[in-house]
Amino acid sequence: MKSNKEINHRLYQTTGVHSLDTTLRNIEINVTDSCNRVCDFCPHSDDDYNFKHGRGPLHFYELLAEQLIGYNNSITLCGYGEPTMVKQLPEIIKILRKTNATLELTTNGELLTKDKVKELFDNGLDFINISLYEEQYVDHVNDLVSGLN
Repeated sequence: MKSNKEINHRLYQTTGVHSLDTTLRNIEINVTDSCNRVCDFCPHSDDDYNFKHGRGPLHFYELLAEQLIGYNNSITLCGYGEPTMVKQLPEIIKILRKTNATLELTTNGELLTKDKVKELFDNGLDFINISLYEEQYVDHVNDLVSGLN
């Protein structure tokens, strides 16, 4: 395991940035480009926009977590896709939990269930941000959060 000093030295050598803790307040990771919706404001609604629907292998997250040991700010799993569509999401969270970061998930909430929420938190997630852009999903989210401790 590398110390903060070693990580910051390597970071400085490659980027000129002195410290992750003082420079990067939030790291956003696009875990997928696949989405279960087609929102008007999103490039997914544009037929000419070409998404590759890629997902990074778990090894990528292991390498990333190793480089971020000692990072004390936040990591948000989000992107141009719906992160809850990624079957390995609990494993990704567990891997990133090795950092000191606050782990957040931004989701449209449609695929969340109480069991899924529990699984994500059990693997180390700190916060879930649910983006509600369509009124039809408000009841689902209200039902989901009622009764959660």
